[in-house]
Amino acid sequence: MLCLCEESTWEAQLLNGAMLPTSCIYSIDVVVRRMGGGYGIKITRPNFSAAGCALAAMDLGRPVRMVMTMEANMEAFGKRAEVFTTYEAGVDEGGTIQYLKADLYENVGSSTNDPNGELALSGIKNCYDVSKWSVIAKDVRTNTPSSAYMRGPGTNEGIASIEYIMEHIANVVKKDPTEVRINNIPKDSPILVLFDAIKKSGNYDKRRISLNEFNKANRWMKKGMSLVPMQFDMPYFGSFHAIVSIYGGDGTVTVSHGGIEGGQGINTKVAQVCAYILGVPLDLVSIKPSNTLTAANDIATGGSITSESCCYATIQCCKILLERLAPVRAKLKNPTWQDLIMTAYTDGLDLVASYMFSATDDGKPYIVYGVALCEVVIDILTGQYLIVRVDLIEDAGKSLSPEIDIGQVEGAFIMGLGLWTFEDIIFDPVTGQTLTNRTWNYYVPGPEDIPMDFRVELQKNVSNPLGVLRSKATGEPALCMGAVVYFALMNAINNARKDAGASDDWYAMMRGEEWKELKEEEYKMEVLYETCPATVSNNWISCYKQCHGLVFNKLAKDSAAVGPNATDLWLEKLLKLL
Repeated sequence: MLCLCEESTWEAQLLNGAMLPTSCIYSIDVVVRRMGGGYGIKITRPNFSAAGCALAAMDLGRPVRMVMTMEANMEAFGKRAEVFTTYEAGVDEGGTIQYLKADLYENVGSSTNDPNGELALSGIKNCYDVSKWSVIAKDVRTNTPSSAYMRGPGTNEGIASIEYIMEHIANVVKKDPTEVRINNIPKDSPILVLFDAIKKSGNYDKRRISLNEFNKANRWMKKGMSLVPMQFDMPYFGSFHAIVSIYGGDGTVTVSHGGIEGGQGINTKVAQVCAYILGVPLDLVSIKPSNTLTAANDIATGGSITSESCCYATIQCCKILLERLAPVRAKLKNPTWQDLIMTAYTDGLDLVASYMFSATDDGKPYIVYGVALCEVVIDILTGQYLIVRVDLIEDAGKSLSPEIDIGQVEGAFIMGLGLWTFEDIIFDPVTGQTLTNRTWNYYVPGPEDIPMDFRVELQKNVSNPLGVLRSKATGEPALCMGAVVYFALMNAINNARKDAGASDDWYAMMRGEEWKELKEEEYKMEVLYETCPATVSNNWISCYKQCHGLVFNKLAKDSAAVGPNATDLWLEKLLKLL
């Protein structure tokens, strides 16, 4: 079976074996070559087509290939879980939080395949002092396709929620949002160094003065600026194998590991690490596809930690091989690599080594820090805007491969930029079907959406003693800083509202008709588990406004039915509301 997925090969083997007679389960060999970007959904959703192919292949006795259209993919599978957050906060004059109560509701769709609540709790604390906070996250079922993990799931939404709250606090106390953020960060936090660095490299103070002068001189063009911090918890999980083989004939080296290359550069990093530890040229090392023989029981590729895990396993394999080669090297006088390997091969030395990285024994969690500074200009008459400049610094420890890591940071940020500006999933209000099912109606970032001046750098002179070769992961964290564009646009709009004589009170950045529908006095958030006893989803049942994930209790007021027909009546009223 050839499968393009992020899931571990044994998971695909197990699922497809469950579709077939018992005698067929262990006859399934799964091979996963490098694939296009997955970002999370390919951990689980390829199982649908893989299982169908396995069943058809067994029935027909011939190879079966399935390729789904973009429209079918978009409609069948869920997307990133949308989140609605309610909060209440008390602050002092400087905006320092004295108490915060927040509830996060995550739309997981029709089933809880990929729950996000725990991840959102990790994200909402960000880099701030949480000693006076009380936060609860709840996964909520709706009539939309089951949501799927998507680059920084939960964490991204949690960070965006607390940064939204910080902006609200700054509006109330009439302080610079950056000052409010700093006031809420523990004084010993490493991220304060990044604040100082980006303020200096981004000429923050001078540009704010220039921005204010521009806004005073221009009525219909307004600039905005925002600075957003990011703290991303990086835990290890699962296990990953690596097998390193050295060939006696020419000294070439092959590596097969349990990770899936999906554009994150894992194969390049593994090859570089292997060449570095063995002390051989990089062009002698090649990477073979992952399969159920060499990567049995390995966990899915996700969470940004797979590259490091597979690099660690590869390092240990290389150390085993070097230890075996040491006696051979000692009896030769300064041998070339090829001479060393040929002698070892002639002596019958085992030139294949394997190792399993274990999150329990080999991995220690750490934190990734980052800051992003964004400047935008918006045409007040048309709504068109330009992202004038973005400065971004991320802590990658001592990078395993700086060019790959810079590319990962750039790509992740642009993906977050698209999420917070123009990407929008639209569902049918009655059936829950996904209507934005192709690039003609679902827009992703293009070349013209990249900031005009895009300055990305990795923090200098830092090391991570808990990481592989003192490095840190870079796949997901930078996406969580994409919200900085949203807040910069809000800042520009605030300047326009000031010129128009509008109130400087806090307002919600949403469409007018949506705000009218979702006024607080008309709909309040409430979990509807007791109203719908026939429907169970980890005790979190709710009717969900599809557009922005707002949950309301009007349904609970209108329906108190309990019994065999309670669910039907609840759904009927839900459809009328939507």
